[in-house]
Amino acid sequence: MTHENAAVDPTAAAYETFQYENLPFRMSHPDWMRTLGLMAGLDPAPIDSCRVLEIGCAHGGHLLPLAELLPNSEFVGIDLAASQIEGARRDADAIGLTNIRLEACDVRDVSFDSGPFDYVICHGVYSWVPEDARRAILDLCAATLAPHGLAYVSYNTYPGWHARGMLRAMLRRTIAVDEPATMAAAARTFLTMLRDFAPDNITLQPWLLSEIELLERFSDRYLYFEHLVEENTPFWFADFVAAANRAGLVYVGEAEVPNAPPTVVGNKEPDDRGATDTDVAAHVESQQLLDMVSLRHFRRSLLARADIGHQQIFVPDHSIVERLWVSVDRTRMSDDGGDSVEVDIDVDEGFEVSLDDDGKFVVTSGDTVPIMAMWSLAREPRRGAWFGDLLETVASRMGDTAGSDLRERLASWALEGFLEGRIQLSTWPRPVAHELPERPTTTRLARWQAMDGRSSVTNLRHEALEIDDLDRVLIVALDGENTVDDIVHLGLECTSHGRVNVEVDGESVTDPELLAELVRTKLERLLRRGLVRG
Repeated sequence: MTHENAAVDPTAAAYETFQYENLPFRMSHPDWMRTLGLMAGLDPAPIDSCRVLEIGCAHGGHLLPLAELLPNSEFVGIDLAASQIEGARRDADAIGLTNIRLEACDVRDVSFDSGPFDYVICHGVYSWVPEDARRAILDLCAATLAPHGLAYVSYNTYPGWHARGMLRAMLRRTIAVDEPATMAAAARTFLTMLRDFAPDNITLQPWLLSEIELLERFSDRYLYFEHLVEENTPFWFADFVAAANRAGLVYVGEAEVPNAPPTVVGNKEPDDRGATDTDVAAHVESQQLLDMVSLRHFRRSLLARADIGHQQIFVPDHSIVERLWVSVDRTRMSDDGGDSVEVDIDVDEGFEVSLDDDGKFVVTSGDTVPIMAMWSLAREPRRGAWFGDLLETVASRMGDTAGSDLRERLASWALEGFLEGRIQLSTWPRPVAHELPERPTTTRLARWQAMDGRSSVTNLRHEALEIDDLDRVLIVALDGENTVDDIVHLGLECTSHGRVNVEVDGESVTDPELLAELVRTKLERLLRRGLVRG
């Protein structure tokens, strides 16, 4: 069923024909949500046997890779655009998915009688729909969430959008209503004019130039749906929480952990940490103040049912970490995003290993526990380990016992690293290979995306990766039947016969030995980019 207003909504019409990017969202992955939910005192369902609803699923870029890797879970996606749903169904059928249901419908008209959902996801929708649709989104979350379920809702926020709204207002006043592609092209021209002719002495020039530079990196679809459509409503954080409360939901925290970790939780008996309504209100206001200080413009908020129990202010619990998989992305431990850095370490010297803001491998003086943990993780075949196994390894290498003191120190390090974005904690290890197996394989979805000529594919870390023609040839060959030598031969055959052109410094490469070396380098790069299953 389609809501009566949708038929005359130009944005809905544009969404059918000028389709938004089809991408996965790392911070709304059920495993990420479950990890944060556990830290917030909830007990969400294990992701390998859960039910997930996505409101505004588009072409299925987020749900399809989840459905393939979690075959015992169920996924439902709804979207207003029938053309988007048709494309998602085509992809699902192409890779043989049977655990996903995709429906073209308006959130204001939807109803489900198939039981509760453990995770509800609504990314890039809430700010971009009318008020009655926003109420329907929150009502649907409240009505369908399981008792310990979590909903993820993203939206634009003030005060950051006061500034961005100024640029949006300028574009909407200047650009005539036309076909979306035409409007986006005209907006590009106007932005170029602003960049080239804005006086150097105006106060807002640095901000203006940075915003234009940002938009130059994004697609015309982003530009159109963010700045040219009629509906784009930012919110003060406290007002969003109030709307969630009216729908029967409670704020849990932010999915963007380095900015705002889980904060308000439920489902615990009152104790000396119990939070009154006044405490919770004060916390919301403190978060609002942080938004003002940082000029925040976007949030990814996690919500739960308001009837889950006594609310508490979040206090990090190290015991939760002891239930989790601890990992670090080895590909980030490099000078240039390429080959991993190997570091020989003398534990007696008391060094600490960490990642700096640019993701580089750094060694500084400090505690031996962090260095032994990082050193151990970097040498694990999967670059990660369950906390208990990591504790035993660290204790063994330090000549210590896995007692309570070492356990607490290791858990503190892991939790601090997670909240700072340096360490990954999860309930479900990603099935990523870190060394090429004899017969490498990737997901059915990635192979299908490559065969279908897509500009990007989804990796096993739930990220979208841009690919070129040679990448496509190699990805299609990652079927578990071909050996590494077979794949290299296929790549070399395509390049040497001119079906795929390979250039270095603008010059086509024709030398067979150099081509073979480049093909092997490409295959290794696909491995580092998380496209090979472990």
